[in-house]
Amino acid sequence: MPVLEHAVHDLTRQKPGARYGCNGKPRRRDMLLVKAGYSPAADNLRRLERDQLWERIPDNGSKECRYDRSLGDPKCEGCQHRGSGEEYSRSVQMAVRENQNG
Repeated sequence: MPVLEHAVHDLTRQKPGARYGCNGKPRRRDMLLVKAGYSPAADNLRRLERDQLWERIPDNGSKECRYDRSLGDPKCEGCQHRGSGEEYSRSVQMAVRENQNG
């Protein structure tokens, strides 16, 4: 589909040396605070004003980097986790091949 050519606004350009927000930060597993519904209104009237209920749940997300192109991405330069996504991707691909070959 054709698109119109136009100048790129300065605020949308990436600055030289830009990094991802996760670059080099320690990986942690903190409890997550998630929405768990609403409490009924105290006066039992049908109102829109209700209190939001929150619940803490364990974070079961990955602690490793899962970006499988970090070795070629300049925004990953200098990150201590760089390359671990490629290694994880290779291990998953090998496991899939082993399961297919039985």
